[in-house]
Amino acid sequence: GDHIDVVPTLEACANDLKDQGFSNITRILGAKVPLLKMTLITPEGGGLEVDLCVNNRLGLRNSRLLLTYCTKDRRVLYLGRLMKALARGYEIVGTADGCLNSYAFMLMTVYFCVIKKVVPNLQKLPCE
Repeated sequence: GDHIDVVPTLEACANDLKDQGFSNITRILGAKVPLLKMTLITPEGGGLEVDLCVNNRLGLRNSRLLLTYCTKDRRVLYLGRLMKALARGYEIVGTADGCLNSYAFMLMTVYFCVIKKVVPNLQKLPCE
């Protein structure tokens, strides 16, 4: 396909992110899909976790899927954040340690919300 070496692009971004309000910038450049993980400090003093990758269409679709479920019912978002925080607290998140990634915890949250009828199964809805 159109595989290009994205590592130099990510390195250049990583070098500039601290000046843009990001902290905890972690380079994961040897992964199958190289990425940067970081935290954006919000005006309220909280932190928004951000993963940045280049040319990853599947990642974009996954993000859109989660966004759709979270906008259907905000409880999906809040429960997902709680699950990710619990997983971090118990140190059971992170593929580098052989654990599930945070996306997997969000998918489990979505599944729970679907079977409890909090949100509809989007795959069973007619296409818009």
